[in-house]
Amino acid sequence: MSYRGRPSKGCQMCRSRKVKCDEAKPSCSRCEKTGHECLYRDQSDLLFRNQTAIAAQKAEDGWRKRATKSGTRSSKSSESPPAAVDPISSLTSVAEHLSLTRQPSNDLQDLAYSRWIYDFVVPNSSTDPGIIADGVLDFLPMYENAAPDSCLRAATLATCYANFDGRFKSAEAKLRSSEYCGKALKLMQAAIKDPVESKSDGTLLTVYLLGIWENLTADTYNGHWLVHKSGAVAILRFRSPEEYHTPVASRLFDLVYAQMLMGNLNTCEEPPDGIDHWADSVHTFKMRTTGITHSTVRLSKVIHSVVSIWSKWRRHVAGTISDPIDPMKLLMEANELDIAFQTWEEENLPDNWKFQVLENRASIWGAYDTKWVDMLLKSEGAPKEVHVYDSIKIIFGWNLYRTARLFLNIAMHGMMGMLMLYSPPGNSSPIDPVLLDRSHIECQMSRMVEDICASVLSQFTVIIRTKEDSSSASNVCGLRGYYLLWPLAVTSQVLMSEAIVGIDDKRLGWIQNVLIYLKNDLGIAKAAAAVKAISRYSERGPQ
Repeated sequence: MSYRGRPSKGCQMCRSRKVKCDEAKPSCSRCEKTGHECLYRDQSDLLFRNQTAIAAQKAEDGWRKRATKSGTRSSKSSESPPAAVDPISSLTSVAEHLSLTRQPSNDLQDLAYSRWIYDFVVPNSSTDPGIIADGVLDFLPMYENAAPDSCLRAATLATCYANFDGRFKSAEAKLRSSEYCGKALKLMQAAIKDPVESKSDGTLLTVYLLGIWENLTADTYNGHWLVHKSGAVAILRFRSPEEYHTPVASRLFDLVYAQMLMGNLNTCEEPPDGIDHWADSVHTFKMRTTGITHSTVRLSKVIHSVVSIWSKWRRHVAGTISDPIDPMKLLMEANELDIAFQTWEEENLPDNWKFQVLENRASIWGAYDTKWVDMLLKSEGAPKEVHVYDSIKIIFGWNLYRTARLFLNIAMHGMMGMLMLYSPPGNSSPIDPVLLDRSHIECQMSRMVEDICASVLSQFTVIIRTKEDSSSASNVCGLRGYYLLWPLAVTSQVLMSEAIVGIDDKRLGWIQNVLIYLKNDLGIAKAAAAVKAISRYSERGPQ
């Protein structure tokens, strides 16, 4: 990583105009004269970012040196893979019967930690708060300063060992991963009862890391972390909205909030009452302190509404909802939300969120590693177009949007089918035919599927500015595949539902091959659940 110089301490307005600021407090002279609100960057956040960049570089350098000395090679050759064991179901017994105080080898611990930093931590490439942070899990000062007996320390080590086992099939790392996860769960339960620790950033980050741990270790959809989803919501609520008004706390809130919403979509559960008010407060704080006003900050607010509609619809279909709903009323609500999604996509997006669309043809293949060309561009079922994005975090944002909109359109498609067969009770007025245009919904779903698939190549090749050789196909960082897991799993389920038309009939197989790569090469065990579902569909057809 190159040194970008000491960040300016000037106020937001002066920096945006690229003029010298006298840094007077509470308001500089320029803002005082013009009547603008004078806002300064949070200096603790700048220090946090700088510490993260230094620690990330040190960890990555350590990984490269140690791996070169045959660290990973010996892991592959000297440790035979253990028999298949479900880490979720065995977690309780492991936690009870293993010694949690056993001192692990520093060599393996350091190696697993360094590799995890390489795989999952992306420091911010800019210190400008007027730019949405492109850093991912860049909380290195928190990881490294966590107390030895804290839940954050245990969760960090559990995730590091899980990642190392997934990548290099280390029996010892697998054992320690389960051991430390059991310890983290126990320590987190104690932290929740502590009036100080329950409100700490470390406890909030622990919740998120346990979600990563599950995706790295569990090869079924029925995960252990989902049981603790209500606990995650409780942790979010331990603080008042205003207590999230720091740069680090607000980012942690968004991480856990998004993780919670994705979990609720998967389990068809209503979002917790009132938690969206916390999100409103956090996002208002972000916009006020950074000057960012575009709609990317509010994306999770729209997705929160999708979760509510999806839950009501699925429980209505299953007959488990306590108060019957009017499908027509719910369809109108969903239609308004779909318009809001389209507005989000078309209006007020910053330039760096826009992406380039290229045709998948031989003329572009030379720009990419042959591994990606063979697997993603030339293989059967490959998308006809590919997207080029500015950063890995922006791809994740777009695919979060597309996947949530898929859920919404699936619900709308089902509502339309029901209304075409049955008239809503007590409704004698004719139904607007526009609201029953299933072909429009099917085309929209097809577009979401095509766009998710078109983003896959860029997910693996977009430059990560703070990592050396970040586009190399020979040593792919795990985060690239991890961010694809949920969008591709949901996309495969949509294709298996046969609710859309116009997609290459080989596309499902193409998605399956990408998921197999996530499982076998990047060590993301949860991808196996989607692979199994596709295999069952291919063998028996729609169920």
